[in-house]
Amino acid sequence: MRRRLPITASSALTCLLITMGCGIGSIWQSESATPATTQVLGLQAECEPRFPDQRGWLGGDAAASVVLPRGGGRSSLWLFGDSFVERSGAPRSRSYPFVHNSIAISRCDEQGRWHLDYAWRRSPNETPRAFFEPDPRADWVERIRRATGDSPYYWPISAVSVDGEVYVALLRVAPATASGPFRLPFRLVGVDLARIEPSDRPPEQWPIRYSTLSERMNVFPAASLVVDGGWLHVFAFLERGDGRSPRILLRLSLASLASGRASLEGELETLAEDGDWIAGLDPDRARILMDDDASEMSVHFDPGLREWLAVYSDPTGSDDDSRSDTIVLRHAAILAGPWSAPTVLLRAPELAPDSDPEPGEPFCYAGKAHPELAVSGSLLVTWVCNFYAESDEETAAVLERLRATKSFYRPHAVRLAVPR
Repeated sequence: MRRRLPITASSALTCLLITMGCGIGSIWQSESATPATTQVLGLQAECEPRFPDQRGWLGGDAAASVVLPRGGGRSSLWLFGDSFVERSGAPRSRSYPFVHNSIAISRCDEQGRWHLDYAWRRSPNETPRAFFEPDPRADWVERIRRATGDSPYYWPISAVSVDGEVYVALLRVAPATASGPFRLPFRLVGVDLARIEPSDRPPEQWPIRYSTLSERMNVFPAASLVVDGGWLHVFAFLERGDGRSPRILLRLSLASLASGRASLEGELETLAEDGDWIAGLDPDRARILMDDDASEMSVHFDPGLREWLAVYSDPTGSDDDSRSDTIVLRHAAILAGPWSAPTVLLRAPELAPDSDPEPGEPFCYAGKAHPELAVSGSLLVTWVCNFYAESDEETAAVLERLRATKSFYRPHAVRLAVPR
């Protein structure tokens, strides 16, 4: 496989899968074959999701979703990574720089019509800002600013609803000198957990509190959040130094989650190789549940099929015979596994072979399912496509192609039957 340069910062995370993994998470429950708090699928299944340019939002990646607790099952919060938003000097046109994350609220009305409202923040001078921003007074932020001269930022990866609140896993991202075979201009330095209290007010006015979930640089508890009984289960992706990013399983009691402590890392437990839960965050003794590469994924329980379903993609094509347009599915009777081998769900049509002479090589990533938009036995799957530059000299032209190609760098959706 040719080596390629990532075009955007959050798409660069997908390249990091060569050394780390790919993915973004989603929601749901846990450890027995019939979860104690199973949510009903399909309350929004009549809706057909679309992500158009609207009210200044012009494209973004990731697209994790979670049902909003105050929406009666018909509203969802959507999370996007690096996002094109309208700037005063370029109305209705994609322009750089990105904001590092944005959100949207979707609603399915009684007639099955899809409604979507995007949101991000603005400075007093109307400069666009990310929706989730690190506290500039936090010790880890100050350390990175002193070391790099620049500020870190967040990429939202997964979310879950618990007792009327929404929890969002946020990757801490630090600017860094471009390095490695893909010249990645950042490094991951931990995971925070945002606690949101949704209300009828505009999202920019929702109270948000942040807790540390991990300050380690070899394990990232963010890929997918899953609640069952008294526990929040977290699929984490590893950085082991061998070029792969397998997933392990951690858990945190809901009592600890509700405590609002500044750091929750010490409250985590790890699923060990022998199947027991051990105190602490211990990746060296953890059971590997999925040994391929994904830092973004969705995991949910299908009550009709009575099994767990995990959906994800590896945009790099980690093996010589794999393709970067493939979204896969795994099954499991219980959350702790064993999980089936991956089954191909679909190949992104954007990567159909052609003789495109323009600069930039397309790739697709961020595959995941959204159970609130499907009935039992089916899946609503989204993904995002982007372009790589194959050399430094090509970067400017590829950035311009991405800016001008509105069908790329926005989520696409399709309905599929769960293959048996």
